[in-house]
This record gives sequence, C-alpha cells and structure tokens, in this order.
Amino acid sequence: MLNIWDGINPARLKDDWLLKEHGELHEVIRVLNDEENINLFPEAIKFFGKLGYLKRRHDLVAKEMTRREIGHHTPITLSEIPDDDEWTSETGQKSVEKMVQHLNKEKAFNNLEFPLTF
Repeated sequence: MLNIWDGINPARLKDDWLLKEHGELHEVIRVLNDEENINLFPEAIKFFGKLGYLKRRHDLVAKEMTRREIGHHTPITLSEIPDDDEWTSETGQKSVEKMVQHLNKEKAFNNLEFPLTF
C-alpha cells in the first residue's frame, strides 16, 4: 500500500507515519521523473501527471514536520509546475474513510482532542 494519505490532514499522523509519507512522496516523484522506473513502483501510476499535487502534498507534510520540530532538509523544487495545478485527490469520501480505518487499525493517528479536517 502506498503511504500517501491524500485526503488526511498530516497533523493527524503520528511522527513515524508522517515520515513514511514524506519518504514515499520523494520516491514517487523520483519515479515519475524517470519513467523508466515506473515498473518498479506501479502504485505511482495513480499520480502520473500530478507532480504539482505531489509537491503541494509534500509541502503540507514538510510544514507539519517543521511544526513538530522534526528536521526537514529535502525540499522539492520543480523547475516547472505542470498544468495539474488545480488537481486534487480523486480518492473520494469512501476511499478517505477506508484510509482512516486503516490508519486507525495501525494506530497511526495522534491522540488529538480537537477535530482536524484536510
């Protein structure tokens, strides 16, 4: 399973899950920039042509890492943001609910006393 939790506010994730997502974002972007490697990471196909979205998601995750005082030293710089600037996750509410169930089962959420939305 790909650890990019689009539709989930990064503030809800525990540190280890936040760091997993951060690493996966870098990996997916690397694979998509070198299409010869796409066979090594077939889950990345979902994000083909969505580098702008991935960069925005990375920036949200990085902002949360900084807020938690977790070192972040790997910014993503794209010389040109593709024309997917308006794209948002197409997972839909059912998929988000499924992700929440999985993350709850894995105890990946922080114990927060206030509701967070993405």
